[in-house]
Amino acid sequence: MNVESYGYVVLTAAVGMGIVFLFLIILSLLMVVIRGVFGERPRPTAAAATGGETAATTDSSAERPADTVEQGVPRWVIAGALAYLAEEERDYAPQSQQWTQRSTR
Repeated sequence: MNVESYGYVVLTAAVGMGIVFLFLIILSLLMVVIRGVFGERPRPTAAAATGGETAATTDSSAERPADTVEQGVPRWVIAGALAYLAEEERDYAPQSQQWTQRSTR
């Protein structure tokens, strides 16, 4: 490989990486602007939901929302993953339909 073509390869790689990093910086700044415009809305606490009682007087299970697991994964994500895996298993499960059609002829 001669020196000129090696230089073009390095230059092309540097320009490509520069473009990617430029767009990542632009997207990052855009996300900061969007977060600043819309802001994060405060979530209601368990004390506000129970009518102003303190957390010491409420049960610890009342502090967790009903739609999350202890690790913070929403239950609908788990249900969606299980439904997807069940359908994938059903589609690729071994079947004898082809064999029975061939043996009856």
